[in-house]
Amino acid sequence: MYLAWIHPFGNGNGRGARALGFRMLMNAGVPLTAAHLLTSYYNDTRTAYYDKLNISRRKRNGELEFIRYAVRGFADAPDNQVNSILEEQLSITWVNYIHTVCFGGRLTLALRRRRDLLLEISSFERSIPLKELRYRLSEDLLKQYRAGSRKLSVDIYAGHRTDMKRLKI
Repeated sequence: MYLAWIHPFGNGNGRGARALGFRMLMNAGVPLTAAHLLTSYYNDTRTAYYDKLNISRRKRNGELEFIRYAVRGFADAPDNQVNSILEEQLSITWVNYIHTVCFGGRLTLALRRRRDLLLEISSFERSIPLKELRYRLSEDLLKQYRAGSRKLSVDIYAGHRTDMKRLKI
C-alpha cells in the first residue's frame, strides 16, 4: 500500500504494490490459491479499491480504512470463490444431465433443437414470457426456428406435455 501512496515509478505502482502484497502473503505462509484471492478482490471491487486507497493517503489514520477494506475482502474472498466454484459445478452438471440423461443417444433434428432450446432457456437469469422468448434466443437457435413461426411454441408445449415424462424432468 505504501508503494502505491508514494508513486516512485511513472507507471505500475498499483501493480507493484499488489504484487508485493501477494509476495508478503506467500512469505507469511498463506496458501497460493488464497494469496491470489486478495488481488482478485481488488480487481472485482476496483472503484472501492481506488476510493479506499485515496482515503488512506489523504485522511489522518486513513490507512486503517484501507486495511479494514482489505481484511474484509480477504475474509470474504474464500466464500465468494467457493460459491463461484459451486455455481460452475452446478452448471456443468446440469448441461451434462441434459446431454446424457435427457437427450442421450441419436437425436432427430427436432430433439436436438429442443435440447439446445432447453439449455439456452435454463441459462436465463429469470423466467420470461413466451412472446419475449424469441428476442432472447441466440442467433444460432433462431436460425433453426426461422423455417416456421410455430416451431418455438410447438417445441415448448410438446416438451411440456410429452418429453418431460420421457426426459425424466
